[in-house]
Amino acid sequence: MGGDVAKKFIVDFLKFVLKFDMPEKITQTGSEFHFYLLTGIGTLSGEDVVAEKANVKDLPQTIEVLTDIFKRNQLKLIRTKGAKGKTKLNAYEEGATAAKNFYTITDAGKDILELEIRYKGEYSANPQFQCIVTANFKNLFKE
Repeated sequence: MGGDVAKKFIVDFLKFVLKFDMPEKITQTGSEFHFYLLTGIGTLSGEDVVAEKANVKDLPQTIEVLTDIFKRNQLKLIRTKGAKGKTKLNAYEEGATAAKNFYTITDAGKDILELEIRYKGEYSANPQFQCIVTANFKNLFKE
């Protein structure tokens, strides 16, 4: 997916998901709102769920990272690669086994966010977005 429309989608999507414009909206309404980006991994070990300690970033840190990304102006939306480097099959392709589309947002050629867009029932219904931040994105945060 290329061009100005794709870039606008990517920027607007990142701003929405990661609450980039929230400080401005809070100021306008006088509301109190706190946003934290939590990243962590949970696994199943036998019958137990094991969760690693979550990494917590506050809204100013998230805005700083996104501002740097937007300044680079190198965002792209590409098909997500699956096993052995092949792109994952999207719902509309022959052989697809689920009503899902898979895309990856890249910055300067590095994967930063994986998107899984799931359609529940039919394409005209509102899709569900699942976003997975990558290690590359996490590494953009200064400690």
